[in-house]
Amino acid sequence: MPFITHNGKEYGLCLLDTNIISEISKNISGERLKFNKMLFKNSWIPCIASGSLFEIRRNPVVYNKFLDVFSVLPFFFLKPFIILFESERKMYDEVDTVSPIHFFISFENKDPNLRLRNFMKTIFLQESVIESENSRRIDEAKVIQNWNSSMDNFIQNSKVANAKDADRYVEEAAFQTILRIDVDLGSDFINKKLRNGEYIDETLFPSVVIMLYSKYYRYFDPGWKSAPQEVTDIEIISTVPYMDVVITENYQAEILRKIQNGGKFLDIKNIKVLTLRDIRKD
Repeated sequence: MPFITHNGKEYGLCLLDTNIISEISKNISGERLKFNKMLFKNSWIPCIASGSLFEIRRNPVVYNKFLDVFSVLPFFFLKPFIILFESERKMYDEVDTVSPIHFFISFENKDPNLRLRNFMKTIFLQESVIESENSRRIDEAKVIQNWNSSMDNFIQNSKVANAKDADRYVEEAAFQTILRIDVDLGSDFINKKLRNGEYIDETLFPSVVIMLYSKYYRYFDPGWKSAPQEVTDIEIISTVPYMDVVITENYQAEILRKIQNGGKFLDIKNIKVLTLRDIRKD
């Protein structure tokens, strides 16, 4: 989903996961320099998810370096999952395309609150955000427990994770997941459509669908460890269907490639999936 400026110039949206942001911030002469060259060469704009900001703030050294680097490197701050879900719901019956972009963060912004240091101060001084940051690991652990309980109810046809079972899991879980989220948000949108006898097209909620695929491939990976941070990792990829490029760690890249090769309910084949290795060799 390229971003087109008012003068018609086209830029690709490039999602960076937490690990990539960290490496770019820490390594001045290596990853950072090569990444900048890659951006300019390909006309990409970096995109950062809210979950990554929470994770980066856990390491004060990396956080300060992140502020230094991205204060002069413009980027899009992406909609958190719930806001993206609400955007998908709003556009459900419309022909317009959903935008994953929340804010444009740049030193050139006329609004000083949309320059990185001011933006981060404003965001993380809000009581609701402070509370969320303080309880984040506990909340993530609860979500993991719920995932484990729900995934135990799904019986695979094969002993190993595979595309057919992934599609079957998404097909079984998507509607209930979308309905639950909609109800939890205090909305009657899905229930009203059901009362009117309308079919719910789950593929119009790609943020939910890709998270379900990612959950499946993680849960049925024998080597997967259900650490609380996995919740944030999955939340970050909710915007992937709206990206042109994703630069992520090897494990997530492998999952995205599996979805590209066999995801019946989501078409992300045209998205370029890269890892840190691709930055280093550029």
